[in-house]
Amino acid sequence: MKDFFTKCSLYLFIIALITSSFPFYIWGNSLFNIGLFLGYPLSFLLWKQKMKLRHAFIVFLFVCFYFYAFLFANNLNFLGYMLALFPFCLFLISGKYWRIIYQKYIFLFSITLIPSLIVYFLVVWLDFSLPYKEIEPINELKNYTYFAYPFCVIPNIGIRAFRFCGFYDEPGVIGTIAGVFLVTNRVNLKEWKNWPILVAGIFSFSLYFYVLLLLYFLLFSNLKMKIIFVVTVCSIIIPIKEDPLLEKFLFSRMEFEDGTFSGNNRTSASFETWYQDYLFSDNVFWGYGKGKSLIVDSGGASYKHLIVDYGIVMFLIYCLAFVLLYWEKFRRSKNMLLLIMLFLSLIYQRPFIFSTIYLFLLISPIYNLDSRKDSKGLMKG
Repeated sequence: MKDFFTKCSLYLFIIALITSSFPFYIWGNSLFNIGLFLGYPLSFLLWKQKMKLRHAFIVFLFVCFYFYAFLFANNLNFLGYMLALFPFCLFLISGKYWRIIYQKYIFLFSITLIPSLIVYFLVVWLDFSLPYKEIEPINELKNYTYFAYPFCVIPNIGIRAFRFCGFYDEPGVIGTIAGVFLVTNRVNLKEWKNWPILVAGIFSFSLYFYVLLLLYFLLFSNLKMKIIFVVTVCSIIIPIKEDPLLEKFLFSRMEFEDGTFSGNNRTSASFETWYQDYLFSDNVFWGYGKGKSLIVDSGGASYKHLIVDYGIVMFLIYCLAFVLLYWEKFRRSKNMLLLIMLFLSLIYQRPFIFSTIYLFLLISPIYNLDSRKDSKGLMKG
């Protein structure tokens, strides 16, 4: 009976995880909040039975951060306050359950990408006519609609619509998830599920996806794979470098301007000016409270938002907690460095540390890299 309830909890948690990524099927309906309401309560049923003292200390650091965020949240509704308090629950889920959740989610993600990619290529690249419905965006800041096809949405924004969005409201979501999964799986193309993820990442034209794979091959692959990667990239880039679309949406964003990537558009210019003053203010140590950053930089997404909301002290505590979590598993190893690279890359450009799906991307790779044992027995037993 206990195993039955555990299996139900796992499957329900995976459903909550999927809805927390906001696929277009749930835009504007009651399913929108399932991932928010169910994710954290269900995690209670998947907690560790025993916990070592060092792990308890790491969890305590996360509790401190999220409790601080809860106490100093600004102008939130009831759900918002709960989301500020409960994310630490995910750090209590047992590693064997995280492995199962990771494997089930990546399977569903990969297999649903196949029909989505087929629709995308038919409509965008082959100009094939398919039935669709025009829908409103999930993000109120977006001033355009979407064409909702079976298994795929395409933004109604003219030439920029050629980037693959899949089920999500922007290609960056696909690029981020695909990049994390491929790197965590060591870009193992012997596994069929990595192929749809690779193709989806490539056609998202996500700068994050390309940079993450570049760093992975340069830092973590062997010499043979480095040579193959460099030769493959050069043979692809040289013929298409002058393509106007790719130049506008990819290559131009990789250029350096004034010491930074021209594609670094995570914050507005006005916010950057405000942020420089903030760094020398009295509030820099403890922040203004959750929500301030979006008032100052509406529509932005950067680690700087975390520093504005919670201060440099709590931001460093949060980063330290993750480093200790990685260290607990891998100590001095390539896996440790790989996880730190993933953490820094996600926090840098998508610091959504209250989102179930993005916390999943930060936590689950630890246990997938650690071992795949136990991931089959429970679901079959």
